[in-house]
Amino acid sequence: MQKLSNKLLFYIGLRKSSDATDMWYKQRLSSILIIPLSLIFFYPMLNLDDLKYSDVVYIYNKPFYVINSILFFLVAFKHMEQGVEVILEDYISNLNLRKLLFRLNIFFCWSMCLIGISSVIWIFLS
Repeated sequence: MQKLSNKLLFYIGLRKSSDATDMWYKQRLSSILIIPLSLIFFYPMLNLDDLKYSDVVYIYNKPFYVINSILFFLVAFKHMEQGVEVILEDYISNLNLRKLLFRLNIFFCWSMCLIGISSVIWIFLS
């Protein structure tokens, strides 16, 4: 039971692990989750050039699209963070520079995620 709860905490990002296999599984999980979330997220935007501002606000005043958008931003920016982390591990040999870039990557990804989520919430509450 303890192993199962540790795995679950790891997959949702509440526990750290240095095992490369676990990182690989987390990347695959985010890759799978991002497909339906992105389809639902981008579907209302297919006719964006034909829509007025009030139409877009009407779409994003629906709780389904707000929740999907928040989940999309969380998963997409976590996936981006993981991908950039792998690139940094592969191509940056200086450990101090790599640690700095890891921190900048985390800051950038979660700042953009927060901006996206706050924008959707702002539209929803207006």
